[in-house]
Amino acid sequence: MKKKNTEKNFLIISRNKRAKYNTYIKKEMEAGLSLKGWEVKSLRSNNISISTSYVTLKSSSAYLTGAVFQSNTNNNMNFIYEKERNIQLLLHKHEINSLFGYVKIKGYSIVVISLYWKYHKAKLKIGIAKGKKKIDKRLEIKKREWEIKKSRLFKKNKIY
Repeated sequence: MKKKNTEKNFLIISRNKRAKYNTYIKKEMEAGLSLKGWEVKSLRSNNISISTSYVTLKSSSAYLTGAVFQSNTNNNMNFIYEKERNIQLLLHKHEINSLFGYVKIKGYSIVVISLYWKYHKAKLKIGIAKGKKKIDKRLEIKKREWEIKKSRLFKKNKIY
């Protein structure tokens, strides 16, 4: 059997880099998006911002809130585009139930990690996360700086 090349079928549109810095991500999930035609066009031209977006849960369904889709300037001017609308996430019922269970626990929220194309379909990677405190962020920076310093010392002295 021929193996499929996953690199050709996977293309990142946008990342939320601050999500992993500001939170501890406990579990990651993949969700589909229910988009309109002009939103797909703006995704194809990378005119989207997910840095302030998050997931809300309402009556047995999940919605992406706070994502900003910029409309193309050459589109129909008579049509009014809703830049910030709640976009329904396509998840299985047991996945939505597990999200409800985590959100009921105090301190957990659902953050958006990245948005990408997978086999010509727009997918959203979401994470169940708990917020970090300022001291945790500082310790993470110190740890990262120490790793860089250590690798430079090993490289300079050629110690393996």
